[in-house]
Amino acid sequence: MNDEKIKVFIIDDQKIVRNIIKKILSSDPDFVVVGEASNPYEASELIPDAEPDVLTLDVEMPRMDGVEFLKKLMPQYPIAVLMLSSTTEEGSEKAITAMKYGAVDFITKPDGMILKLEAIQDELIHKLKIAAKIDIEKFLYQLELKKKYSLPNKTSGKKNAYKYIAMGASTGGVTAIRQILSDIPKRFPGIIIVQHMPAGFTNNFAKSVSKEFDLNVQEAKNEDILEDGKIYIAPGDYHVVLKRKQGKCVINLLSTDKVNGHRPSVDVLFHSIAENNLAPETLAVILTGMGADGAKGMLALRNAGSKTIGQDEVSSLIYGMPKVANDIGGVDEQISLTQIASKMKYYINYSEYGR
Repeated sequence: MNDEKIKVFIIDDQKIVRNIIKKILSSDPDFVVVGEASNPYEASELIPDAEPDVLTLDVEMPRMDGVEFLKKLMPQYPIAVLMLSSTTEEGSEKAITAMKYGAVDFITKPDGMILKLEAIQDELIHKLKIAAKIDIEKFLYQLELKKKYSLPNKTSGKKNAYKYIAMGASTGGVTAIRQILSDIPKRFPGIIIVQHMPAGFTNNFAKSVSKEFDLNVQEAKNEDILEDGKIYIAPGDYHVVLKRKQGKCVINLLSTDKVNGHRPSVDVLFHSIAENNLAPETLAVILTGMGADGAKGMLALRNAGSKTIGQDEVSSLIYGMPKVANDIGGVDEQISLTQIASKMKYYINYSEYGR
């Protein structure tokens, strides 16, 4: 019976936290906890015999933190890892860094987590189930792609074909976005990105990508102008919409209700582009992720004149959002992650921008 369950191994230096996680997982018959450890050294000894499907790993621990452990673990024992992070600046930075070294996702501990950890029960269970489905070998391969796999540049020949690029992603999106931006030059149409991520983490994600690829990447603020050479990440806990104002494309932030269970929502962004007559000037991309957020918005964009691109099944870590978008007719082209940057250059007539 245990073979049919998701086998979880818990790594956290606080015993009470490990006990609460075990209590949460015991409430769902799909899980079985096959081991626990108070530090990475102990975990290294126990994991091979426990044969877990997924690890929960605390970001901040004494002696060796979660990021350093990931660097050592992944080459020897590739496995899906869900990071547990505090909402502190240091905690969020380490969680973002962990995703560069193989963590598939993270979850934030609420303030005063000893008393409130059970408040994240639904999110923890949901993300562990997603993590258990991930093809970890494919995921780790994608981490190594970067520019060496980019395709030769071609252009559509159309003058100023698209002025703006809108992208949406969820699970696996951090890696996919890094792959795409690794092949984007500094001088390029403005890009607005919705990546499902909590407040306090999107700013560090933007800083990380900006530094890694020497691009102007920022967390979006209200009234920011989307223009050439700028890349904006939607801030956690805010929807982003685009509007035309005095001839410019302006970003507005909204704290309205969640859509499709998310804030920011890809659908909110995509629908705003269609509703504000920006679709004919916008290239839209929907990437890996669980669920259907962005699918209806992408159909609206395509119907309103946008060129729409969806990540294909083979290269998607979770083929959910792009699948639904394609199934309902919202996608012009489904292509591999390794082709998306080159296809973007083709449609925006990259030769006019230069490097």
